[in-house]
Amino acid sequence: MPRGGVCVKGVLLAEELVVDEFGLRFALEPLAAQNMGLFLDARPARQWLRAHSEGRLVLNTFAYTGSLGVAARAGGARGCVQVDLQRAQLVRARRNHELNGQVVDDRDLMRADCLRWLRRSKRRIDALVLDPPPRLPGNRSGDPQAWRSLVRHGAALLEPGGRILGLL
Repeated sequence: MPRGGVCVKGVLLAEELVVDEFGLRFALEPLAAQNMGLFLDARPARQWLRAHSEGRLVLNTFAYTGSLGVAARAGGARGCVQVDLQRAQLVRARRNHELNGQVVDDRDLMRADCLRWLRRSKRRIDALVLDPPPRLPGNRSGDPQAWRSLVRHGAALLEPGGRILGLL
Protein backbone atom coordinates (compact mmCIF):
# COMPACT_ATOMS: atom_id res chain seq x y z
CA MET A 1 0.00 0.00 0.00
CA PRO A 2 1.47 3.40 -0.89
CA ARG A 3 2.37 5.54 2.04
CA GLY A 4 0.25 8.63 2.34
CA GLY A 5 1.06 10.02 5.77
CA VAL A 6 3.87 10.76 8.13
CA CYS A 7 4.24 10.38 11.84
CA VAL A 8 4.52 13.95 13.15
CA LYS A 9 5.14 13.13 16.79
CA GLY A 10 6.53 10.06 18.48
CA VAL A 11 7.57 6.83 16.80
CA LEU A 12 5.38 4.46 14.86
CA LEU A 13 6.45 1.03 16.08
CA ALA A 14 4.87 -0.95 13.25
CA GLU A 15 3.44 -0.26 9.80
CA GLU A 16 0.46 -2.45 10.67
CA LEU A 17 -1.55 -2.29 13.86
CA VAL A 18 -4.28 -4.79 14.71
CA VAL A 19 -7.39 -3.60 16.53
CA ASP A 20 -10.30 -5.49 18.06
CA GLU A 21 -13.93 -4.50 17.46
CA PHE A 22 -16.45 -6.66 19.29
CA GLY A 23 -14.21 -9.71 18.92
CA LEU A 24 -13.31 -9.12 15.27
CA ARG A 25 -9.76 -8.18 14.35
CA PHE A 26 -8.82 -5.63 11.71
CA ALA A 27 -5.47 -4.47 10.36
CA LEU A 28 -4.80 -0.75 10.36
CA GLU A 29 -2.09 0.92 8.32
CA PRO A 30 -1.70 4.36 9.95
CA LEU A 31 0.39 5.78 7.10
CA ALA A 32 -1.61 4.30 4.21
CA ALA A 33 -2.88 6.55 1.45
CA GLN A 34 -6.64 7.30 1.45
CA ASN A 35 -7.64 5.36 4.57
CA MET A 36 -5.98 3.54 7.40
CA GLY A 37 -8.20 0.49 7.14
CA LEU A 38 -11.33 0.82 9.25
CA PHE A 39 -14.12 3.33 8.88
CA LEU A 40 -15.59 3.91 12.35
CA ASP A 41 -18.86 5.27 10.95
CA ALA A 42 -19.50 1.81 9.45
CA ARG A 43 -19.44 0.13 12.88
CA PRO A 44 -23.28 -0.11 13.06
CA ALA A 45 -23.33 -1.66 9.58
CA ARG A 46 -20.75 -4.25 10.63
CA GLN A 47 -22.82 -5.09 13.71
CA TRP A 48 -26.01 -5.34 11.61
CA LEU A 49 -24.36 -7.62 9.06
CA ARG A 50 -22.99 -9.83 11.80
CA ALA A 51 -26.48 -10.18 13.25
CA HIS A 52 -28.35 -10.71 9.94
CA SER A 53 -26.11 -12.70 7.56
CA GLU A 54 -26.52 -16.27 8.74
CA GLY A 55 -26.86 -18.65 5.80
CA ARG A 56 -26.72 -15.86 3.21
CA LEU A 57 -24.45 -15.31 0.24
CA VAL A 58 -23.39 -11.67 0.60
CA LEU A 59 -21.99 -9.44 -2.12
CA ASN A 60 -19.96 -6.53 -0.75
CA THR A 61 -19.40 -3.90 -3.44
CA PHE A 62 -16.74 -1.20 -3.04
CA ALA A 63 -15.18 -3.55 -0.49
CA TYR A 64 -12.26 -1.31 0.53
CA THR A 65 -10.59 -3.31 3.29
CA GLY A 66 -13.33 -5.93 3.53
CA SER A 67 -14.53 -5.17 7.06
CA LEU A 68 -18.20 -5.53 6.08
CA GLY A 69 -17.52 -8.91 4.49
CA VAL A 70 -15.56 -10.03 7.55
CA ALA A 71 -18.54 -9.09 9.72
CA ALA A 72 -20.96 -10.96 7.43
CA ARG A 73 -18.85 -14.11 7.59
CA ALA A 74 -18.54 -13.77 11.36
CA GLY A 75 -22.34 -13.70 11.43
CA GLY A 76 -22.58 -17.02 9.63
CA ALA A 77 -22.80 -15.97 5.99
CA ARG A 78 -22.31 -19.03 3.78
CA GLY A 79 -20.09 -16.85 1.61
CA CYS A 80 -19.12 -13.29 0.89
CA VAL A 81 -17.84 -11.98 -2.42
CA GLN A 82 -15.86 -8.76 -2.03
CA VAL A 83 -15.62 -6.57 -5.16
CA ASP A 84 -13.29 -3.60 -5.48
CA LEU A 85 -11.41 -1.98 -8.34
CA GLN A 86 -8.20 -1.54 -6.35
CA ARG A 87 -6.00 -4.60 -6.00
CA ALA A 88 -4.34 -3.17 -2.86
CA GLN A 89 -7.71 -2.96 -1.11
CA LEU A 90 -8.43 -6.61 -1.89
CA VAL A 91 -5.05 -7.53 -0.39
CA ARG A 92 -6.12 -5.70 2.74
CA ALA A 93 -9.49 -7.49 2.69
CA ARG A 94 -7.72 -10.86 2.49
CA ARG A 95 -5.55 -9.86 5.46
CA ASN A 96 -8.62 -8.97 7.53
CA HIS A 97 -10.26 -12.31 6.73
CA GLU A 98 -7.05 -14.10 7.73
CA LEU A 99 -6.88 -12.18 11.03
CA ASN A 100 -10.30 -13.63 11.84
CA GLY A 101 -9.55 -17.20 10.78
CA GLN A 102 -11.83 -16.91 7.73
CA VAL A 103 -10.68 -18.86 4.70
CA VAL A 104 -11.04 -17.00 1.39
CA ASP A 105 -9.90 -17.78 -2.11
CA ASP A 106 -9.60 -15.76 -5.30
CA ARG A 107 -13.29 -16.28 -6.13
CA ASP A 108 -14.16 -14.37 -2.95
CA LEU A 109 -12.07 -11.33 -3.91
CA MET A 110 -13.00 -9.88 -7.29
CA ARG A 111 -11.03 -7.02 -8.83
CA ALA A 112 -13.58 -5.18 -10.93
CA ASP A 113 -15.49 -1.96 -11.43
CA CYS A 114 -18.49 -2.57 -9.16
CA LEU A 115 -21.11 -0.99 -11.40
CA ARG A 116 -19.91 -2.90 -14.47
CA TRP A 117 -19.68 -6.10 -12.43
CA LEU A 118 -23.28 -5.71 -11.23
CA ARG A 119 -24.48 -5.04 -14.79
CA ARG A 120 -22.81 -8.18 -16.17
CA SER A 121 -23.14 -10.65 -13.31
CA LYS A 122 -25.62 -13.49 -13.39
CA ARG A 123 -24.69 -14.65 -9.89
CA ARG A 124 -27.62 -14.96 -7.50
CA ILE A 125 -27.10 -13.50 -4.01
CA ASP A 126 -29.03 -13.21 -0.76
CA ALA A 127 -27.67 -9.87 0.41
CA LEU A 128 -26.05 -6.88 -1.25
CA VAL A 129 -23.90 -4.26 0.44
CA LEU A 130 -23.64 -0.95 -1.43
CA ASP A 131 -21.01 1.36 0.03
CA PRO A 132 -19.80 3.55 -2.85
CA PRO A 133 -17.34 6.39 -2.37
CA PRO A 134 -18.78 9.93 -2.27
CA ARG A 135 -18.18 10.42 -6.00
CA LEU A 136 -17.82 7.70 -8.58
CA PRO A 137 -15.74 8.46 -11.68
CA GLY A 138 -17.56 9.74 -14.73
CA ASN A 139 -20.25 12.28 -15.36
CA ARG A 140 -23.01 11.49 -12.88
CA SER A 141 -24.71 14.84 -12.43
CA GLY A 142 -27.55 14.54 -9.97
CA ASP A 143 -26.42 11.07 -8.83
CA PRO A 144 -22.67 11.18 -8.09
CA GLN A 145 -22.73 7.78 -6.39
CA ALA A 146 -24.84 6.20 -9.16
CA TRP A 147 -27.39 4.93 -6.62
CA ARG A 148 -30.20 4.36 -9.10
CA SER A 149 -28.04 2.18 -11.31
CA LEU A 150 -26.38 0.35 -8.40
CA VAL A 151 -29.71 -0.50 -6.79
CA ARG A 152 -31.39 -1.48 -10.08
CA HIS A 153 -28.62 -3.82 -11.20
CA GLY A 154 -27.91 -5.15 -7.71
CA ALA A 155 -31.57 -5.88 -6.98
CA ALA A 156 -31.74 -7.95 -10.17
CA LEU A 157 -29.25 -10.39 -8.61
CA LEU A 158 -31.16 -10.85 -5.35
CA GLU A 159 -32.95 -14.05 -4.50
CA PRO A 160 -36.54 -13.62 -3.23
CA GLY A 161 -36.34 -12.24 0.29
CA GLY A 162 -32.88 -10.81 -0.39
CA ARG A 163 -31.68 -7.67 1.34
CA ILE A 164 -29.83 -4.52 0.32
CA LEU A 165 -27.76 -2.60 2.85
CA GLY A 166 -26.84 0.83 1.51
CA LEU A 167 -24.37 3.11 3.24
CA LEU A 168 -24.60 6.77 2.39
